[in-house]
Amino acid sequence: MLRHPGDLQWLERRRLQAADLFAQGKTRAEVVHELGVSAQTAGRWYTCWRDGGAAGRGRDRPVGRPGVAADYPNARTRRAWLCFVDESGVKLTPPVRRTWAPKGRTPVLRHPYRRGKQISMCGMVAYRHSDGDGEQVAACMGFDLLEGAYDTRAFIRVLDGLGYQLDHQPVTVIWDNLGAHHAGDLHAWAATQPWLELAYLPSYAPELDPVEGLRANLKGCELANRSCCAASWQGRASPYE
Repeated sequence: MLRHPGDLQWLERRRLQAADLFAQGKTRAEVVHELGVSAQTAGRWYTCWRDGGAAGRGRDRPVGRPGVAADYPNARTRRAWLCFVDESGVKLTPPVRRTWAPKGRTPVLRHPYRRGKQISMCGMVAYRHSDGDGEQVAACMGFDLLEGAYDTRAFIRVLDGLGYQLDHQPVTVIWDNLGAHHAGDLHAWAATQPWLELAYLPSYAPELDPVEGLRANLKGCELANRSCCAASWQGRASPYE
């Protein structure tokens, strides 16, 4: 059975299968053969298993502060939005996915470019908890599009726009450990924004990031097998603008 590209539970089950095989004494080459994964993936899973057992995250630091207590300024006590942010790139060459076709007629996907300009997408999923005092649970999502790659200046622009979008209510941004997310200029700017706190996910934890599922749906459904003659077409293909 074909799996959906955004099926993170399936990926996690595969990783746990690899951990069981390593515990049985299987080598990385044998795991590659039995599970049909790349040598790089098997090596990463082996490192996770060696350092943390089946859980595979023995050396990862927690997302929040250690020793959480009522006096810590966490998202709930601050009545803050939790906003997951993640970025990815899309080229003019289309993502190829299996599809339906008349029997005996193999679909042929034609596109005019092998290389071209890249559009980068920064996805955002935000959620705010309700304490039951009349304030409603709230959620929102969106994408920022950029021709080229995101750098520190672009991330500051995204976060600044997020602040205006949420009326500068308290926000905790949760994202991965990309180098640009730790840039000194970005942290210096964030220190001047009293509404904003930055938090970081553990390494190799896509199942903790809901933006991964959104991006998988965009590439696996909305942009799948779509030939774009210009970078602007990719932006119009997104239903999340």
